Amino acid sequence: MIISTAILPGSHPSNNPAGNHISHAFLVHFKPSFHTVRVLTRDPSSAVAQALAAQGAQLRLFDSAREGLDLARSLDEALDGVDVVVNALPGKTSDQVKRAVVEAAARSRARVYIL
Repeated sequence: MIISTAILPGSHPSNNPAGNHISHAFLVHFKPSFHTVRVLTRDPSSAVAQALAAQGAQLRLFDSAREGLDLARSLDEALDGVDVVVNALPGKTSDQVKRAVVEAAARSRARVYIL
């Protein structure tokens, strides 16, 4: 069985290093169990995102500044087909974005949601 995971690592690693560490752990230590690791990022061209891509991450654009249906569509596309959603967004993330992530995870039919 191939298991895929999507990770929402949060803001820049200097503000939320946990998200980057979690992404790295799935890409390196848990790779045998999680064949596909999809990392959601607001800037796929950033050095941090590119370093994760070099380790095998599939990068997906996720802009938490989007609103309403645009945010929901963005998340639905990013989470489509994943089995596990790892939410490592920082605590200061807006309630709107937190709610949108939970709702998108439910729509994606992911089997596991880790907060």
